[in-house]
Amino acid sequence: MDFETKSSYELNVVVSDNGTPNKTTAIYIHVTVIDINEGSPTFSTNFSATVPESAGMGYLIFQANASDPDSPGSPYGNLLYSIISGNDDGKFAIDSSSGEVFAIRNLDFESNLKYELVIQAIEEAGIKSATTTLTIMQQLSWKDGPPICLEETFSVTIPEDTAVRTAILTLNCSDFEGQSDLFYVINSSNSSLHFEMINNTVLTNSAFNYETGENIFFLTVDVTDRNNTVKIYGTVQITDVNEFDPLFILGKY
Repeated sequence: MDFETKSSYELNVVVSDNGTPNKTTAIYIHVTVIDINEGSPTFSTNFSATVPESAGMGYLIFQANASDPDSPGSPYGNLLYSIISGNDDGKFAIDSSSGEVFAIRNLDFESNLKYELVIQAIEEAGIKSATTTLTIMQQLSWKDGPPICLEETFSVTIPEDTAVRTAILTLNCSDFEGQSDLFYVINSSNSSLHFEMINNTVLTNSAFNYETGENIFFLTVDVTDRNNTVKIYGTVQITDVNEFDPLFILGKY
């Protein structure tokens, strides 16, 4: 017999004799199959879940699900879930019936790179149980952080006779979506007329004359993905060029 397949039987037993006339009698028998604990609950594996750092109270992270060979309606097959380790700071809660794991406080992935919860599934009868580990990590979204640039600062030297619209520097910045999502702007009061940005390249935008004394420029380039901005600071040094032959003031002496 198998309680999980059929938990009871109805029997009608008829008894007859060999007399003449034949006499019979019947009795009704109800047979109840008693459930026994046939096995322990099991989890298929350990689990992991990713959540955004902004996840707060009520955010559904994961649903734990264990299996048991006994009937879900019996005390041996009805499973209750609990967090038995890893929740010392009380950031998580679990629904004992469904196994759903929720965040009940803001998560801090700067202080904790990950959270590891040990979840237990125990039979309602309290006899057999199983555990699994749920690892919770931050959902990686580079849009949550600033662009990353290889150059934090730069220094460029060019001669004073550099032609207008000459490329003098290419910045190497990226984010998860790729360089096409980044925007570059020169944000320097004394340099905006002399230089311009085309995508991630700095170009000259005017002629230079070392003899005027304006031979060093300070640039601040803002790199943004519309959500976050980083600043790259640099200098452009103009060097002198030998432009003219020497002349005597008087033609004859």
